[in-house]
Amino acid sequence: MKDIFLKSIAALIIMAGLGQASCKKNDDSPAPSTPSGNTGITAVPPAFTQKVLVEQFTGAWNGGCPDGIYKMDQLISANTGKTIGVNIHMGDAMEIGLFNDHIATFNNDNLPQFPSAMVNRLPSLGNVILTKTQWASNNTVNLSKTALCGLAIESKVTGNSASIEIHAGFKSSISTACNLTVYLIENEVTGSGSMYDQVNTNSSNDPNSPYYNKPTPITGFEHNHIVRKVISAYPGDPIDAAFRVPGGQFTKTYILDVTGKDISRLRIVAFINKPGTTPVTHEVLNVQSAALNTLKNWD
Repeated sequence: MKDIFLKSIAALIIMAGLGQASCKKNDDSPAPSTPSGNTGITAVPPAFTQKVLVEQFTGAWNGGCPDGIYKMDQLISANTGKTIGVNIHMGDAMEIGLFNDHIATFNNDNLPQFPSAMVNRLPSLGNVILTKTQWASNNTVNLSKTALCGLAIESKVTGNSASIEIHAGFKSSISTACNLTVYLIENEVTGSGSMYDQVNTNSSNDPNSPYYNKPTPITGFEHNHIVRKVISAYPGDPIDAAFRVPGGQFTKTYILDVTGKDISRLRIVAFINKPGTTPVTHEVLNVQSAALNTLKNWD
């Protein structure tokens, strides 16, 4: 009799558990995305460090670009880990489709000045593509803001494949649409010929520049911060509103073929951005960078 009673109680417990599981399965509200097997990324923190994305337009053929490279490197060095710079090439061996996408989106299909850059994609004096004299001041303004969101990155390379897991976390509710955009960056790129040798015509004006009194072109020039690929969709993968709430976390994994690549030279730059309807209505909310095959937690 005792055994029958115990079996009856067990059956009731199992049925109750099945009923709860059925309710969860039928819940149509989006569940937070959780990575499989990830043990490195911690819970979404209550606050994030505000960082700034500088997207520079450059080219090996342009003699003024070494000065732009120098000025962006200065910003990166002065704001270590907070200012993240990338170089988008045009007219040389390092150009990708991102250049044309950007001038269509941010400059009405007109060629920008070289060098020039966007700082968190926000306009200054009516323009979103800024001259090099505007970069530092706009960088400072954007760093002073309070971050509404942040990112963490974990990537693992196995053979010729990289699994890149991006986490977007939120401190505050954001009602407007947001995208997650991911770049593959390569450093220490050199080559021979006019598609790599850097023309250098105006850096002799600044004795502090590493290109001061260098020849033109500079053969064997080392190109850094190059956007090699847009890993996400362009202009980004949508982040559902269900995740854009305090403590919300959106996670997306990308698989990248790295055949023939020197992994030590590759980085991931990921950022949360608001897409606009005109060139001057976009905004990068926050950005994160990490070497490939490493873990970069929230900060």
